[in-house]
This record gives sequence, structure tokens and C-alpha cells, in this order.
Amino acid sequence: MKIKIGDKVYLQLMDIVFLDMHRLVPGRGFFATCKKVFEDADKKEFCFGYSFSDPRVIEWIMNQNYIVDYDEVVKADSEVIAEYCFALENYYEMLWKECLSGLDDSNSSDEEIVRTRAEQDYQIFQLDMVLKYREDKIEIDFPPEYHPFANDLRMS
Repeated sequence: MKIKIGDKVYLQLMDIVFLDMHRLVPGRGFFATCKKVFEDADKKEFCFGYSFSDPRVIEWIMNQNYIVDYDEVVKADSEVIAEYCFALENYYEMLWKECLSGLDDSNSSDEEIVRTRAEQDYQIFQLDMVLKYREDKIEIDFPPEYHPFANDLRMS
């Protein structure tokens, strides 16, 4: 997930790993602009522990819709998020079946298709993470200047 605060964007370790694993970063200097926010950020699964301040990198991150923007979902009702996840899963499954059936006719490479499916699954995983956070099943470490309780419905 991502959080934009002022002139910085924060990502979680799993976002960094996902971007690296699927070779989604726009260039070699991408990770060079990354700063660790917490000393132990690489040991925490649900920690917004990495910040980016390069405007080009921020713009790129904010345009990656498969990385859920925490501030966009935090105010949504849990039932709405769960229903949206269910709808996304069904929609993506339908697209996946269509894609596989038309693979021979497609101009997309196998790698592109697999990456798109990974992005879709990742988006659903992050939304599920929000639900688990609301149910106190996981803890999320936020950047020091972020005040999650101001927007968080579970605290209402």
C-alpha cells in the first residue's frame, strides 16, 4: 500500500519486493531514491517503512493503481471493501479465463499476462490487509507524521 504525505510517498516492504520481483520499476535509479523510515522496516511485514521524495518517482508510484492508496480506502466501510474485493476477484477471474482462452490470438506476451494477473492479485491482497487491520488481526506501522486515527473508521 502507499501513503502520500506532503512531498513524500511511503511504501511497505512488500510493495518494494513486489515491484522488484516483477521488474516493474521504471528505471535503475528507482530504488536509489528510497529511504528507510524505520531501522527495522525490513523486518516488519506491514510497515510503511520506505519513503520516496523524487517527484518523478512519486508521480510514477501514485499512477500504479495496483498499489492501493491507503487514504482512498481507509474511509470506506468494511462491507464495501469486502464486496469490492469479491467483485474484483470475480472480474479478474473472468478476464484471466478470457486471456488464457485467447492466448494464441493475443498480442500480449506470457510475461505481460502473468504480471497483470500478479498486479490484480496484489491489489486484492492489500484490500484484504485493510480489512484484517480493522479487525485487529494485524498491526500496521505508519510513518511518524501520519495520523491514521484521524481517518480510520475502526476508531470511530
